[in-house]
Amino acid sequence: MTLTLLLTTALSACASPQGTDSFDDGFTGRSARFDYFHTGTATREHVSLDQIRIEGEWPGSRTHLIDDTNLGKYLFVVTDMATQTPIYTPGFCSIYREWETTGEAKKGVWRTFH
Repeated sequence: MTLTLLLTTALSACASPQGTDSFDDGFTGRSARFDYFHTGTATREHVSLDQIRIEGEWPGSRTHLIDDTNLGKYLFVVTDMATQTPIYTPGFCSIYREWETTGEAKKGVWRTFH
């Protein structure tokens, strides 16, 4: 599953409008926090947005913005809307991945994780 963020208002505080290979040229240095709800069973899942907040200084890597490790079940993609080029792509896994393996989830019980 790929979570694609195409919200110009939220991204305008975090990224410049043009694509770039440099963090300092393409981003403001602030963090955008993406809070979401992950709901489902072992075989079905839904992701819905809770909120996006602009927070403090960026704590992550300023050099490794494109994740090519393919680690984690999910990939969060921030795309430069002008060029349709991915500019930030961290892979990740969430507690939901563990939920999918439980007996309850396999029986079709739905749960939501924030």
